[in-house]
Amino acid sequence: MARKWDQYSIAAEIRRRGSNLTKLARDAGEPECTCRQALLRCYRKGERIIARFLGVDPSELWPERYAKAPTGRDTNAKRDGQQSQKEGAATDTRCAA
Repeated sequence: MARKWDQYSIAAEIRRRGSNLTKLARDAGEPECTCRQALLRCYRKGERIIARFLGVDPSELWPERYAKAPTGRDTNAKRDGQQSQKEGAATDTRCAA
């Protein structure tokens, strides 16, 4: 059975292994708040740092953040910069007043 992780168990495991969230971020060359923010909200950079330290995949720590859509696509994947958010949306041709 897979281990269940929450923000408290993640922080406790990091401390048990002799480190803390601030030190992890500093050692990775990131701002000190990076890993703390990852425990509170979706913050990929901090999530990767923590997961690497614990030796697990980020999706194991935060399965709800890495959930797959029914199509198999990552629901949090970034859009292509050229792709419109509104497929087939009519272009606004009105003049500004």
